[in-house]
Amino acid sequence: MSLTSEKNIKEFLDYLKYQKRYSQHTLVSYETDLSSFLDFLEKQFEESVLSKIKPAYVRSWLAQLKSEDNSSKTINRKISSLKTFFKYHLRQGNLEVSPMTTVVSPKQNKRLPQFIDKKDTDTLRSEEHTSELQSRGLI
Repeated sequence: MSLTSEKNIKEFLDYLKYQKRYSQHTLVSYETDLSSFLDFLEKQFEESVLSKIKPAYVRSWLAQLKSEDNSSKTINRKISSLKTFFKYHLRQGNLEVSPMTTVVSPKQNKRLPQFIDKKDTDTLRSEEHTSELQSRGLI
């Protein structure tokens, strides 16, 4: 990673640490996500200047993450890290336009509820359990 990229990340992480007071775990996640993205840019596109990063570069990185079987939740976290990073640099005047404006987050899979078997509901309704459940306010 180039010296400029490292400087941009360190500046951003210092802002999160000292002004926003983010936890150490959050800072490590941001640093990992940003370093991964900027390393990808340098290897794939030989680009390390923030102002020259295009939305197509971001989408290319996200496609790679998806091909590596990362979950939607993980990819959304990485997108959030990038959005926050570029928003910070917009406010600092280091960028005129964020490359994240056209990037769309993938939908997360929703888990279906699990149902209780008939025999388990019969057990719950039996007299020995009814008084206990009533005392707990569950039925």
